[in-house]
Amino acid sequence: MRLLSSLLASSLGLLAAAPGHAQQPLEDFLAAADTHSTDLREVRELARSLDGAAAEARGRLLPSASASGTYTRNEREVVVNLGPDRMAVLSPFDQLDARFTLTMPLLDVAAWEGLFAAEALADAADARTELAEDTVRLTIVQTWHGLVGARAVLDAANAAVLAAEHARSAAAARVEVGVAPAAELARAEAELARAQQARAEAQLAARLAAQTLTVITGLTPDDRRVELADDLAAEPAVDTFLAGIDALPAVAAASHDVRAAERARDGAWAALLPTIGGSLTERLTNAAGFGPNSVWALSVSATWTLDLVRPFAIETREGSLAAARTRAEEARLVAEAAIIEAWERVASLRERAAAAEAALAASARAELDARARFEAGAGTQIEAILSERDRFSAEVGRIQALAELRVARAALRTRAGLPLD
Repeated sequence: MRLLSSLLASSLGLLAAAPGHAQQPLEDFLAAADTHSTDLREVRELARSLDGAAAEARGRLLPSASASGTYTRNEREVVVNLGPDRMAVLSPFDQLDARFTLTMPLLDVAAWEGLFAAEALADAADARTELAEDTVRLTIVQTWHGLVGARAVLDAANAAVLAAEHARSAAAARVEVGVAPAAELARAEAELARAQQARAEAQLAARLAAQTLTVITGLTPDDRRVELADDLAAEPAVDTFLAGIDALPAVAAASHDVRAAERARDGAWAALLPTIGGSLTERLTNAAGFGPNSVWALSVSATWTLDLVRPFAIETREGSLAAARTRAEEARLVAEAAIIEAWERVASLRERAAAAEAALAASARAELDARARFEAGAGTQIEAILSERDRFSAEVGRIQALAELRVARAALRTRAGLPLD
């Protein structure tokens, strides 16, 4: 019964290997969560905003054009007569002016470094989006199998109630004909009550697991049956899972952060250099006076700014870069430790699951023997009740062991960046 209580308390993370009321295929819930999960929508929007920031930084390095127009109503018209058929309009009644300007940054090293930093941050956001997708998928896997496990426990609890009801009816008949004391009926009724209590707890766990799955994915599970099993086969060597550690989303995101910090540091140094820009301007007016109505001008300008802020900005960026490198190192160590821990957990749970299978088979034989002995008058009712409890506890332990093994296999593949089976 303690094993049952432990399973019910953690049923949201369990997987049943025995047939039981299940739900739609796991792929359906994974697909539903891909669009329903608020966590995924948030990280995707953040990645989209950082992509926009990179595009904005890129746009600042491209040519830009501007146009302006002005209409002025003057009180008087001023016209100068320069000779026969030649007039110079200094101020017409209706004055029109238009200006067109094309600006092009020719040399701005700091802006280019800012672009590279923005692109690195966008790449980091994409990697973190992939990490969030892996996390949500693993959560769905755990919750989906948790519902299967909870319903498998409920099936076992229903079977235990039926057995207890049969035992209670048999005890009542024996007491009625006087071949058994009244205490035998009382013990059978107490065992039936315990079985009903276990069934109520299993029903609650199954309902909560179904509700959790619905909240996460937006898809309501049905009552279709699914049979899940594990062949207890060993996983490949741990080095197989460590081979792609540098490509894991968490490690890749930290690497992109380092690249962004390096670009930001270089940009702080580049801010000490002058910036050079060019512009082409054309002016159109009907108040040109003695000049032409259309005039263009081409200019190149250089700006060099030195202040006391820039040295401190360099120091700040150096500190940020050092911190980013430390986080990248930590991310790789954490990822490696997580893969090794998951691999070791699978190996341990394989042995536990095999032992649980053997324990269930032995307890089932013991239950049949104790029940047969009791019905033949060679055993006691207490022995039969205890054997039924042991068989039920062994069945729950088997479900728990296989559940944790399947979840551990999924966690191992997720942490190693491999597709889920």
